[in-house]
Amino acid sequence: MEPPSRHAQVLLYFFAKLVPGCTGMLIVLLTARALSPADYSLYALVLTLVLMAIQFLNSWQSQALLHFFPTRTLGANGSVAGYARMCLVTACVGGILVACLLTAFGYSGLTCVLGAMLFSAQTAWSFLCTLFQALENPKEQLRATVLQSLSQVALAVTLYLVGYLFLESALLAVLFGFIVGVGYIGRAAFHHGAINANMLLAQSWSAKSEFRRAVSYGAPISVWILCSQLYSVSDRFVLESQGLLVDLGKYAATRELLVGVVSLLAMPLLLMAHPIIMRLFISEGRPQEAERLIEENLSKLFLLGAMMVGVTYSSGQWALSQLLPRTYLLDGRACALIAAALLVGACSMYAHKGWEVSGNTWRMALLGFCVAVISLSVNIVLAPIYGLTGVLWVGLLSQVVYFMGAVFMTRNILRVRASPKVIMQAVLLGGFLAAVPSLLKQYASHHLMWPSLVALILQLAICALICFKLGLHRQSAEIPHGKRISNHD
Repeated sequence: MEPPSRHAQVLLYFFAKLVPGCTGMLIVLLTARALSPADYSLYALVLTLVLMAIQFLNSWQSQALLHFFPTRTLGANGSVAGYARMCLVTACVGGILVACLLTAFGYSGLTCVLGAMLFSAQTAWSFLCTLFQALENPKEQLRATVLQSLSQVALAVTLYLVGYLFLESALLAVLFGFIVGVGYIGRAAFHHGAINANMLLAQSWSAKSEFRRAVSYGAPISVWILCSQLYSVSDRFVLESQGLLVDLGKYAATRELLVGVVSLLAMPLLLMAHPIIMRLFISEGRPQEAERLIEENLSKLFLLGAMMVGVTYSSGQWALSQLLPRTYLLDGRACALIAAALLVGACSMYAHKGWEVSGNTWRMALLGFCVAVISLSVNIVLAPIYGLTGVLWVGLLSQVVYFMGAVFMTRNILRVRASPKVIMQAVLLGGFLAAVPSLLKQYASHHLMWPSLVALILQLAICALICFKLGLHRQSAEIPHGKRISNHD
């Protein structure tokens, strides 16, 4: 059976991200309304620690599965079962380590237990979602994601309405959603024959050689992801160490809301493109087609990103004032800096694709480590002087340095580029959208009852029109799928 077309995959992944994006933002809003900025900062730190542990201890398995799957068949069930067994061990051992880490940070016993369980549930979730992504079949992932997200938000809303939403109960709502999602997508994996009980119990996997192969490829990616997390979220620990818990709470809440928007814009393209790029380069020997796909996606991200930065700069503060308590508000410049850093980080996922497809993942880790060390060092120096503003600028520049470094260092493997015309269009669009509210208030504010709302609606309408005119609603010509042997062959 042929995988869905690229256009269909992007749409499916878009809807797979739409529901969790919306429900995630709703959970952020409810938690922010129930907690003070200082208490929200503690909640955000728990999630950050769990996320960093997952990225370091578990992401190497997912990346190795995605990398080696195109060269294997689903019939090579020993390999898939081997990864499933590794996932089980990681979930157990990692959960204990997370509990110990949270204890060291002074959290309560209940918080530590919930954090450990959240790590284990997310580890299983990551493996099963990666398996369906490798199969280029996002339908089950879409269903599971919808169920997981709705379960989370249903419990969070219930707790909020009864006045019982605090740190531990908010973590419980997140955990509940992942447990429900793992139950559904695990059942789907068994139903489709991707894994089964006999596979999990059998010892057919050539453990030593395959394990070393997976670790040699995936471990550097885990180091890179950990380093990228360090220069993306280590600023939270710097702010906490300086006693700036209120600023940390504002920053964390705003960033989580913008992460949902950026994820909705960027992740469907990446989830569609990653297995295709791997297949084109590794299995089919067509690097030019992979480069073309990367260029197309980067062009779209530049345009979408410029529009988002322009809107957040001019209307971000007003929009957040309608969603969050006033104690959480950041100005438009801070919102734009956060959005820009997130979008450059999304572009970096394409910048280092040359290292991923060629197996030179230690170079990713080395570059990420260097950027992380520099970023953390500069943050430690600037945070006491410039506070949150300095931290935001360091975060953006760190993402830019990594992106440019990866593009330059992988130029002989996969050329990562974007059309100068597209870059110029992005700059002009971002500047124009940033100026819309000012122009509207200057020339028409006396005719409007709600000028800020009208300005935001006008900006979003312009964004939608531009996307349509530039063809962002379309995918380019399909890249033919190479032959893949299924487990039924």
